[in-house]
Amino acid sequence: AVVTGASSGLGLEVAKQLALANATVVLACRNLSRCERAQSLIAEAAARRASAPASTLPLALDLESLQSVAAFAAALEAELQRRVA
Repeated sequence: AVVTGASSGLGLEVAKQLALANATVVLACRNLSRCERAQSLIAEAAARRASAPASTLPLALDLESLQSVAAFAAALEAELQRRVA
């Protein structure tokens, strides 16, 4: 699942619930450091529940920038290719 705005608020909560349900979640955020912080929060929530480690991938994405969208798509494609190989 790709969740935009995953660094805070509703996006973070959606990403967290998906990850706790064992989904692989791509955290798409404008600010990568905030995205990585969200990844840590999700990992902590998984640890508190004593569930399997959350499968999350933080990637930068600014939907106002076509260059950012293209870079996000390329990074996501590369990650998916890496996981399939």
